[in-house]
Amino acid sequence: MKKLLLLSICLFFLSCSSDDNNIEKEPALENTQWEKVENSGLKSTFIFNQSDCHFIIFSDVLGISTSIYYEYYYNHPEVTLIPKESGKAKLEGIVNNNKMRITNTSTNEEIGVFTKK
Repeated sequence: MKKLLLLSICLFFLSCSSDDNNIEKEPALENTQWEKVENSGLKSTFIFNQSDCHFIIFSDVLGISTSIYYEYYYNHPEVTLIPKESGKAKLEGIVNNNKMRITNTSTNEEIGVFTKK
């Protein structure tokens, strides 16, 4: 009886297939930085941590910066950024290799294409 049970268990484990080999692993955004530099001297950067994101806009010309903190949700290739401050726009993005295209969901306008650093 024990042999039959052991044989059944072995057959069960051998017959179970793993789909892990067929699924592309989701790259994480945690500890990544994405940047866009414009000819006007504006530099925009997204810095992703474990569950939040810091968006910084810096002007080389004026030497000043502003920033917004977001909570983000990532389901490859889509990222959703929810502002931690009221009155700020929700953003959505699509990650494609080393590029991330960000759109303002309030206006449906593209903010830009950011490059992974």
